[in-house]
Amino acid sequence: MPGLIRPPYGEPTGPFLGEHDLFTAFLRGARTGHSATHHIEESALLLDRMAPVALRLVESALLVRTDLPSPVLVAALPDQGVELVIEDPPLATVVSLEVLGLPAAAWDLWCAHHVDGERALIEAVSADMPGAGW
Repeated sequence: MPGLIRPPYGEPTGPFLGEHDLFTAFLRGARTGHSATHHIEESALLLDRMAPVALRLVESALLVRTDLPSPVLVAALPDQGVELVIEDPPLATVVSLEVLGLPAAAWDLWCAHHVDGERALIEAVSADMPGAGW
């Protein structure tokens, strides 16, 4: 039946960038931008305009989805100066539900500085995340 297919969350906005440049912009706080396969929407990085695959907590600290991984993103993260610091942190589910509405997603915490990443995750749970405009 015509008209039943819904559009994705949003059309990509901002500059068109290569994957590496888009990931760099995302980690540095960009709220828009897109590549051929990913786009930034506020504090989330979406794959194919529909599926959140990363959620930026603060600059250089992010949750990366593991149940719907983006191999291109995961391969690029070490080049961005971040590393996997906590696999499946319990607080990630709370942030995912609150910010993205994803109650059953699995996440890993990646960041440049272990303590800053943990602090950002705790602060995201205990207060509204700045820039989480979903």
